Amino acid sequence: MLYRGYYPMFAAILSIIFPGLGQVAISRYLKGIIIFFSIIISLDIALIIIPLVLPEDYLQFKNKLLLLTAIIYIYNLWDIFNLVYFRHRKSMKERKKTYLKQSIIYYLQNDLINAQKELTKAYKLDKDDVNILYYLSKISEFSGEINRNSNLTEKTRQLDFTDKWTR
Repeated sequence: MLYRGYYPMFAAILSIIFPGLGQVAISRYLKGIIIFFSIIISLDIALIIIPLVLPEDYLQFKNKLLLLTAIIYIYNLWDIFNLVYFRHRKSMKERKKTYLKQSIIYYLQNDLINAQKELTKAYKLDKDDVNILYYLSKISEFSGEINRNSNLTEKTRQLDFTDKWTR
């Protein structure tokens, strides 16, 4: 089995090379099969059946069917991007939320070292989250890291548009 972090990228590449199979790889079987066979059927009709049945109108129908194939292919790329990207963003948000909650628990227990470790993990996922910046600045303040505290406090002030933490 592929490493979890590379699997969405593998599905996207697979869908670029073989339209619809990336969706199948991430368990969207029906959508993937419909996309795959729609492209195969439209190409077959455009390149094999139309020249045999309507040789005089071949170019007119061929261009329309190739345009249809291109539209289906672009939909395939858009769909796999949405599936992979938004699934990844959702898991990142969940991990960030978990790190933030755990760090607050450590903070309330006066375990500043573990709180800072959890906040650092959350900070790596989202460097512009005001809550993370605020708690990191408070931990830096209690730890005596004056330079880091002032940098984090300034960044918090710049990003806190609602004045939630800067008052």
